[in-house]
Formats: sequence, C-alpha cells, structure tokens
Amino acid sequence: MATAQAQEPSWQCDKSLVECLNHLFASGIACDVTFLVGEDKYRISAHKTILISRSPVFYTMFEGNLAEKGEIAIPDIEQEVFTMFLR
Repeated sequence: MATAQAQEPSWQCDKSLVECLNHLFASGIACDVTFLVGEDKYRISAHKTILISRSPVFYTMFEGNLAEKGEIAIPDIEQEVFTMFLR
C-alpha cells in the first residue's frame, strides 16, 4: 500500500504564527463564523476560537447560555473598522 506524503502549503513553511493566522483570516480558510457588518451587511468571516481566546465578550457571545448561532449582524460599524479590529 502506498503512503501519501502530506505537502505543506507554502503559507505554512517558515512563517510565524502571526503570519499564518493573518493568512487564515485573509483567505477565509476554516472560518466558522460570519459577521454581517454595516448598513450594507458586508460579510466578514472569522474564527471563533481566536476571537474567544482574546475577548470575554466573544466568549460569552459564542459559548454562553445565549450563544449566537449562524450569521451575526453588526449594523452600527463600518466594514473597514471591524476588519481592522479583527486583525
């Protein structure tokens, strides 16, 4: 039986953790939450685990008794501002 060798994508090789996380965010790889931001409901995808690890608000939002499900609308912030906040 032949064994398949896993090849690492070039974005993982010789990169820092921060660089890899930035790539995951920018490319949308493995995102598990979507925010609908601003009046135009611009879609921004993110990773719950990363958000939860850095914010008690996101922890409550995703893991509390009233955890959010599906897409989350945040109409009172501009897309550019929310994107910078997530980075």
